[in-house]
Amino acid sequence: MVDLVEEQGNALLYSAEVEEILVRNGAARGVRLTDGNSIDADVVVSNADPAWTYSRMLPGIRRRRWSDRKLRRARFSNGLFVWYFGTKRRYEDVPHHSILLGPRYRGLLDDIFHR
Repeated sequence: MVDLVEEQGNALLYSAEVEEILVRNGAARGVRLTDGNSIDADVVVSNADPAWTYSRMLPGIRRRRWSDRKLRRARFSNGLFVWYFGTKRRYEDVPHHSILLGPRYRGLLDDIFHR
């Protein structure tokens, strides 16, 4: 995936904590990092759950549907990050509808359901 992103002229930044999603004219247009640096972007993707993203990453943004009050009262279940992408390249070794789990998934599920 890294190669695909970089081949399209994009860059990935690792180990950089985002403090805020920057919004201009009603659209996400970049991020501000905890070190104070800002990065402009055409697209911003949050891998955090929606409640965290709306309440912590978009402070001061008026949200009609997902107000802070509604987020505080909501009950959440486990989620899944899905990344759909299109490419002309074929990945013969990747089955259709693949689900990839990290090396810690079993321990994390034990924590969620038993602790």
